[in-house]
Amino acid sequence: MAERPTDEEIAKWHRWFAIEANNRAWQLTELAEPTDDQRNEARLAAYASLYHWDKVGTDEHRALAEMLLARAHVLAHEPAHALRYAHSGYCYFSSRKSEPWQMAFAHALMADASALAGRPEEHREHYNLAREIGNALGEGDRSIFHATFQRVPEPAHG
Repeated sequence: MAERPTDEEIAKWHRWFAIEANNRAWQLTELAEPTDDQRNEARLAAYASLYHWDKVGTDEHRALAEMLLARAHVLAHEPAHALRYAHSGYCYFSSRKSEPWQMAFAHALMADASALAGRPEEHREHYNLAREIGNALGEGDRSIFHATFQRVPEPAHG
C-alpha cells in the first residue's frame, strides 16, 4: 500500500490540476465552432478548475474560475447557470480594487450571460463597459481579452 502524500504534495497537485483544467477550459471556450463534446468538456474542465482552486486557491482564484464557468455555461446554452457564475465573479471584482483586465472580463462575461438570458439592457451596459475597458488595456492583456470578447454577441442598437 502506498504512503499518503504529504499535505504539500497534495497542494502542489491541486494547483497543477487547477491550472491545467483552467487552461483547457479557456482553450475550448475560444473555439469558433465547438462540438457538443467540446462544450461539455469545457464545462467539466471549468468545474474541475473551480474544485481544485477551492482546495488551494484564493478568493480571487475562485472568482476567476466562476467567470470561466459562466463562459462554459454560455457555450452550453445554459443561461441560469451562466448568469449565476458571471454575477458572482462580477460582484467579487467590482467590490474591490481590481485590475482593469479583471473588470474587462467581468463585464464581458456579464454581457455574454445577459445576452443568452434575454436581458438586453444588462447586455448592452456590460458590453459597452467591457469594450471600453478592454480597448484601454495594454497590448498583451488586450489580445487575451479580445480572444474571449470577440465571442460575446454585440447588443442590438436602440
